Amino acid sequence: MASGSKTASGDKKKAKKSSRSSAEASSRNKDRKSKDKKSSSKKEKPTVTTELAPPSPVPTPPLVHDPDAIQLFRRYDRNRSGVLTRLDFLQLLKDYADPASGWRYQRADRNSEFEAGQLFERYDKDHTGALNLDRFHVFFADFKPQLRAFVEESNYRSLAPPAETVTPAPLLPVQEEEPVAPTTTVQDAASGADDAVPSPKTMRAQYRAALWKLRRIYKDELIDQRDSIAQQMKTIRENIASRQRESNRSSSVVRWGDSRRSKQSLYPEFDNDDFHDESGGGGITETKQYEAMEDDLDRLDELMRYVRRYLSKACYGYANVYEGKGE
Repeated sequence: MASGSKTASGDKKKAKKSSRSSAEASSRNKDRKSKDKKSSSKKEKPTVTTELAPPSPVPTPPLVHDPDAIQLFRRYDRNRSGVLTRLDFLQLLKDYADPASGWRYQRADRNSEFEAGQLFERYDKDHTGALNLDRFHVFFADFKPQLRAFVEESNYRSLAPPAETVTPAPLLPVQEEEPVAPTTTVQDAASGADDAVPSPKTMRAQYRAALWKLRRIYKDELIDQRDSIAQQMKTIRENIASRQRESNRSSSVVRWGDSRRSKQSLYPEFDNDDFHDESGGGGITETKQYEAMEDDLDRLDELMRYVRRYLSKACYGYANVYEGKGE
């Protein structure tokens, strides 16, 4: 009986050990499977690649067509092909560098052509040997102050009357001529039959000469006077503004002291504003002077607009021929 109980207890121990070993083996298998699943999930996860979007193109500002640039382009487009060749561009810079133009842009002959060629290549991006109107607009925008003044001055110079050359009269011996009877009668003289009617070409030349004279007077004399008037008007505006500030400040002080009786109320003549004006009525005088100066500026500006408008009509006349608008 004792041996039977020992064998039974031994079998129980063996069964417990085998159950423990099987449980440990199953737990190890589970751990391995979980590790395999984790490793496979790591391998199967796709790598997220951040694709960089292409940079958005920088919006280019719209090209503004300048009338002066178009006029200068058409003037040097001698072949009427719609482009400026290298020779046309060099001719433009040569005219700009002409000492007679008064721009004081003087270069050595050997360097001027080389620099002009480099300047042309800078704007000839496609290396076609010609500049279209858009490329020329870029060039004109880079040198706008100089080229705008060059266009205006060349327009006026082309319309200027020719310089009068005074030739000395030859010395001839004095000869007494016999008196000649008049060929016109009193009626012809009264009716004005002797007056020769000038031709349209002569009238246009006289008209241009008068406009040119007005423009020269404005440029040489009236511009400086206009600047002086504008400066005086600025000073008057500042004086009037300071006087208004002082009057507003003094009126606020008077309103604050209205509750107290003023000694000036006993004497009405002291309440007159003109009596207290230390400038002796300078405010009214300055206002009238400012208005007169404003009228002078309006007249000067109107005169310059008149001269520029009617001189530019002759300047832009060839542009209509170029576009086929006129003969």
